[in-house]
Amino acid sequence: QDSYTVPILTMDLQKKTPRGSILLQAGNSDSKADLTEVFNFPDTLWHTNYLSLSYNEDRGKNPIMARLFGNYMVGNGPTQSVDSKTYDFEIQQSRSLSAQHSLVYGVSHRNSDVKSTLFDTGDKSQNILAGYIQDDWKLSGKTHLFLGERFDHHSLYGDNLSPRISIVHHLPEQQTMRFSYGTSFRAPTMTD
Repeated sequence: QDSYTVPILTMDLQKKTPRGSILLQAGNSDSKADLTEVFNFPDTLWHTNYLSLSYNEDRGKNPIMARLFGNYMVGNGPTQSVDSKTYDFEIQQSRSLSAQHSLVYGVSHRNSDVKSTLFDTGDKSQNILAGYIQDDWKLSGKTHLFLGERFDHHSLYGDNLSPRISIVHHLPEQQTMRFSYGTSFRAPTMTD
């Protein structure tokens, strides 16, 4: 292995259903890379694999999307090592309430565990649970008002609310004007 050769193996399987599709994806890669700009990882051998299972309704009245994802990464170098596991789950539904109102809402959960020689305090773990809802309100044929709220519970940083409001107006000639205001929460990385 060298820094210029990266063997990658991927697989995608899709099954159509009466209302949508089920998609199974998997992948594996092996590489040698230096991550010395941010971390002290020279000449590190990296092994990464992932598995994803998704269900997506695109032919239903109130479609549902669900996704389960796992990512595993191991890096072994002469000075540092890292072993990371991340699991993600999300389910979302779109629901039409009337000709003027539609909702999108869902929940997600992420678990990350990292063992690394970078951490002098031992292994790191975090869980993030989130719920969100957005209302798309048609004010006219060309103007939409979006109202949304997201709640995050982070196992290390507590609870956070992220509201958002947007007005979108479609102009002639395939142009759109948008005014938005919102706040957001970015979950800190393990190194943060």
